[in-house]
Amino acid sequence: MQPYACHQCGRTYKWRSSLNSHIHNECGKEPRFQCPYCPHRCKVKSNLNKHIRNFHRDICMMGSSLPI
Repeated sequence: MQPYACHQCGRTYKWRSSLNSHIHNECGKEPRFQCPYCPHRCKVKSNLNKHIRNFHRDICMMGSSLPI
């Protein structure tokens, strides 16, 4: 059971800190971070970095100066 629920969207979390992060960074917010390689957008920068590593690894390995 995950005891911490967002009162706005109902998403649940095991840890209070995860709920607080969700409320502060995600819930009801528009995505702020745009992928430089495709139309994908994220609300959290670390998720964008994961997206780039997973979907654009070949571009990044060609010498791009963007951090992963």
